[in-house]
Parts: sequence; C-alpha cells; structure tokens
Amino acid sequence: MLTQVETKCLTKFLQFLKSEHGVPWQTNAASDPDLMAGRSCLRHACGADWLEWRQGSTLFFWRWPPPLRKEARDGHPIWVKGDLPSYRRPQQKEKDELIRGQVQQKLDSVRSKGYIVKGSVSSLTGYFAMPKGDNDIRLVYDATKSGLNAVLWVPSFTLPGAEVF
Repeated sequence: MLTQVETKCLTKFLQFLKSEHGVPWQTNAASDPDLMAGRSCLRHACGADWLEWRQGSTLFFWRWPPPLRKEARDGHPIWVKGDLPSYRRPQQKEKDELIRGQVQQKLDSVRSKGYIVKGSVSSLTGYFAMPKGDNDIRLVYDATKSGLNAVLWVPSFTLPGAEVF
C-alpha cells in the first residue's frame, strides 16, 4: 500500500503524462522515455522515508520547467575530447579490515540503488576511502589514473532557483 506522499507523487506523474502525451498516453510511443524515467523516480521515492532516500534518488523531471525537463530526465551531456581509455587494472583491496568492510558496504549501497549495474566494462575507475567523522568513510571516485578525466568535459550544470518552479 502506498503512503500519502507516494500516492501524491504517482498522481502528479500521471497528470504530467496525460498533459504531455495525451490520453491514452499508454499507447503513445513518444511517452516511453518519460515513462521509463518516471518509473525510476517512483521506485526511488517509494523507498524513501523522512530522513533518507534508501533506494537512491533522482530528479523528478516532470516538476522542472519545460525547457529543462529533458536534461533533468536524461542527464547533462558529456563531451568526449579524445579516445576513451581502456584501463583494466583492478582496484587494490584496502589493507585495513575495518575500512575494507566499510568500502564493501558503500559499494553494496550504490549497487542496490541502481547507480552501478552489471554490464560490459571498457575501462575501470578507481576509488579511495576518506574518513567521514570518527566511524565512517566517504568513497571518492577517481577517474584520473584511468585517463578518463583527461578526455571528458562536462559543462557546468546549475540548478535553477525556486523562482522558476
């Protein structure tokens, strides 16, 4: 059973689909990208509580101003300015058993949220653990060693202020 917040989120998304793609939006192929992204948004929202997005988070693109919706839905364009690297050196295990366990928990978390998925891998990206308080770590993803940072450029992405919503 959906909570009141989840029901409202679903209702607003369905209203968007109807207004954007007409009725019946279910048979309109143009609605497919919005439908797939919206399902992801709803899955993330249904896993949340008041304190944490337990299933991960994503932008509710349908709440964005029309000129920004596609980018909010699909992500910011990434420009490739050279050949993509093929870096295959595996990540070294943490020497400290406590940190190794914390790293595994962080990696399990991003996998469970769908941020990292199974698939073909052309190049690996490293990471390192940074202390976060006394009993936690933050994983920092490092694409420098692999050469990925050298060939990618991402224009700045600013979030619009509340006045545009």
